[in-house]
Amino acid sequence: MCPAKCSHIIFNEELEKEIPLGWSASTLGYVLEKKGYIRGPFGSALKVDDMQSKGIPVYEQQHVLDEHRNFRYFISDEKYNQLKRFSVQTQDILISCSGVNLGKLSTIKNTDTIGIINQALLILRVNSQIIDPICVKYFLETEEGKRLLIQESGGSAQPNIAKREVIQSIPYLLPSIEISYEISQLLNVIDRKVENTRKINDKLIQLKNLLLSRLATLEN
Repeated sequence: MCPAKCSHIIFNEELEKEIPLGWSASTLGYVLEKKGYIRGPFGSALKVDDMQSKGIPVYEQQHVLDEHRNFRYFISDEKYNQLKRFSVQTQDILISCSGVNLGKLSTIKNTDTIGIINQALLILRVNSQIIDPICVKYFLETEEGKRLLIQESGGSAQPNIAKREVIQSIPYLLPSIEISYEISQLLNVIDRKVENTRKINDKLIQLKNLLLSRLATLEN
């Protein structure tokens, strides 16, 4: 439910439609930080030979798709310093850039480990002085947001994440910072419920696998 402040409607001449009082027509580029579009490093910058068994973690697509933080690959401190511009920060929005899960999103929490993204991910870094990042994430997860985020290619070519200039020009209906934080409080409640449900499901899956393994032992 939208806060009470959103219940007053005014006509916006720029958009030629009614919008909530206190909101304005903007773009996604406006709400991002100055260097808030960060595409993962090219393959030549992050190679298999750079990977090691411990060190600074590398975020992959699976961390976005499954929302876990179990890392397979790590890099040295020296390599991290070379690729530091690809490092994640709290409240960054990670986006999957290829495959059947193109456009899937995940947010870096304050409990997440600092690391770098690989070439299959994109970071959108929202300016939290303009709007709460969770509002942008939920917008991009809507049908309209995902349609604008993904660029369809003609012919048989696979769709891709839209180019930087296209993403930055995505229209965005911007609430005041006060309203955005009211909305984010409601969205955070939803996120916590989703996270708790995911943890319960993970525990149930572990229990099921344990029971199946014991049954197999008994049968033998």
